[in-house]
Amino acid sequence: MGNGKWTRWGRGSCEGHTLDIGPLINFSLVREGDGELRVYVASAHTRRLDTYPSLEAGKAAIEEKLERDMSVTLENWAIYQANKPKGKK
Repeated sequence: MGNGKWTRWGRGSCEGHTLDIGPLINFSLVREGDGELRVYVASAHTRRLDTYPSLEAGKAAIEEKLERDMSVTLENWAIYQANKPKGKK
């Protein structure tokens, strides 16, 4: 696990980058093709998200999605915690 940092794995045409945040959040960018045909395929928990023309574009899109989704997640978590029966943890 990258513990909140992008990690690179593989080499050459089998290159990938993963962003893990705890056991619940996992994004990956996997390189497909070579030369001008090279793209990076983004996925979240093995669900394909989109294709990007560069690693940088893919990372930027994933980080934007992560921040937007995490904001909603934290709001929902606060609601869950507030509505949880007292005395249960």
